[in-house]
Amino acid sequence: MSNTNCSQKRRRHSTEPSPGKSQSFSVKPSSKKLITDNELKTVALSKQSQPPVSNPSTQSNQSIFTDNDVKRLAQAVKAIMFDDLRNELKSDLQMYCNSLTVPLITEIEKFKTENIELKKSINEASKLSLNVDDLEQHSRKSCIRICGVPYNQNEDTTKILCDIASKLETTPPPL
Repeated sequence: MSNTNCSQKRRRHSTEPSPGKSQSFSVKPSSKKLITDNELKTVALSKQSQPPVSNPSTQSNQSIFTDNDVKRLAQAVKAIMFDDLRNELKSDLQMYCNSLTVPLITEIEKFKTENIELKKSINEASKLSLNVDDLEQHSRKSCIRICGVPYNQNEDTTKILCDIASKLETTPPPL
């Protein structure tokens, strides 16, 4: 008998409010319209029985996405935009660094070339200095150094040499 009782119970229509408390929740986070459990069941049943509608003007303000779907979509968009922004910033930074470093690198190369030339010049100058020292040494081979004879600033050394040679009764070598 209970079977017949159960089958004879009156079912309420989807437009009637449910007995007791009705829970409300928002389908779209940005939507301010609250949907009751009954309305949600009605929407779910109608969507199962009908093919999806592609015309946005016929769709209601209800969203077909859940909060998790929206969050995942937002995270995916955020990740893609973050990667794009990172790549864009990276390429801009690389171009900026190149614009700063290219002139510096060319100037460094110029300085390296100049440094090599200066090292060659210093090496050549030191060789020339050694040659001058050798030539001065060689030019003094024919000079006579006499110790003990006082030196005066404005004297003629050739005349003094001739005077010394005459006192020694010798002839000086030809100059």
